[in-house]
Amino acid sequence: MTSAGSAQDLRARNAGRTGLVIVASTRAAAGEYKDRSGALAVSWLRERGIETPDALIVADADVPAVIEQLFTGNGGAGAAGTGAAIPEFGTLPDVVLTSGGTGVSPTDVTVEAVERYITRPLPGIAAEFFRVGAEKIPTAALSRCVAGVVDRPACGAGSVAQGAGSAAQDGAAERGADGQGHSADRRHGADRGNTERAFVMTLPGSRGGVKDGLTVLDGVLEHLLAQLAGEGDHERARNTAGSVPQEVESVTDKPGAEHEVYSITPPSGCCHSSDGSFIADPPHVAEQVGVVVNTMITDQPLESLLSSAKFATITPAMGAVSTFEGTVRDHDGGQLVDHLTYTCHPTATHVLREVAEEVVAAHPQVRAWVAHRTGSLEVGDMAFLVVIAAAHRGPAFAATAEMADQVKARVPIWKEQKLRSGATTWVGLDS
Repeated sequence: MTSAGSAQDLRARNAGRTGLVIVASTRAAAGEYKDRSGALAVSWLRERGIETPDALIVADADVPAVIEQLFTGNGGAGAAGTGAAIPEFGTLPDVVLTSGGTGVSPTDVTVEAVERYITRPLPGIAAEFFRVGAEKIPTAALSRCVAGVVDRPACGAGSVAQGAGSAAQDGAAERGADGQGHSADRRHGADRGNTERAFVMTLPGSRGGVKDGLTVLDGVLEHLLAQLAGEGDHERARNTAGSVPQEVESVTDKPGAEHEVYSITPPSGCCHSSDGSFIADPPHVAEQVGVVVNTMITDQPLESLLSSAKFATITPAMGAVSTFEGTVRDHDGGQLVDHLTYTCHPTATHVLREVAEEVVAAHPQVRAWVAHRTGSLEVGDMAFLVVIAAAHRGPAFAATAEMADQVKARVPIWKEQKLRSGATTWVGLDS
């Protein structure tokens, strides 16, 4: 099972916040194929407690008019020159994610449509998106991702998008005290007057591109939204009352489900003084480590669990977070892979827990969260997730490496690969 408490905490922090996902795809709008990239973004936002309707799917030519209507309250069919019915937007969503229209073909106009309304660009988010994508596929550099803040005069309460679903409307209508001391409209800082503010980011039309964008946003979104709402400009999003926020070293190792993980010799659980001597951690650190926070085998996407996994695993005493994400790659043994299916033995859940407890016993300075997928997965989908937190990076690295190795070697999970050649291969049946 997932950690219900951690997921509830994350949703509580986002209570009253709304999102909107716009998919720019002429073919999807015409019903020629089912949108998958926008649906992924919608699921991710909902998992965080951000009330989000189903993705709004529009033809590429209609994107400028939809964006204008959203960010100004004006626009309409004439703006697109297509005669298409453009939905009316009321309250500005807190988060707007677009998918598609970020390439360089003549019909790719999403970036131009959005960029003109950004009042405060966030180039660091876009730069990190390019870095994450380029590590996996060189053509990621061809995307024209932009991110930033949009300001517009408030136009009253109402639905986020008529016809796009009621989830966001319900969330906006119920704004008010959310149990955490937030004011009636958390998107409007006290000094913002009647100005509404939204974060917007343009993502590619592929699931892989959307995943890269969500990976980048995962660690910063709540902090960003808190700043936009004037809820403490530079507090860490996970700040705990009475604690002093510390900077966390976040290290992500995402080489693919089958990459070798190298061992790292950890230092002991201590800090260095100015003269180079060791200083033991305070007693409360030992009380929080040596814990298996959660283990699970599930047929549900792991991508939407990453944020809640980190939230459950990290505490104010943890100074290092090491994350291993095993993803489905497009080749194996020199052959191209189309997709694959994971199957597990009935004892797999028990064995996974047993392995995790043994690894943590061998690395008592860490907290661990481990999950593995089953079922059908596409290239780029996350199959295996390990989140390790520790006070220091050495133990976190070492435990992550051993956890990935031991789970792969011992948990009875088998992989059926469908190759592009039409052949089928099995991996793990002999283990």
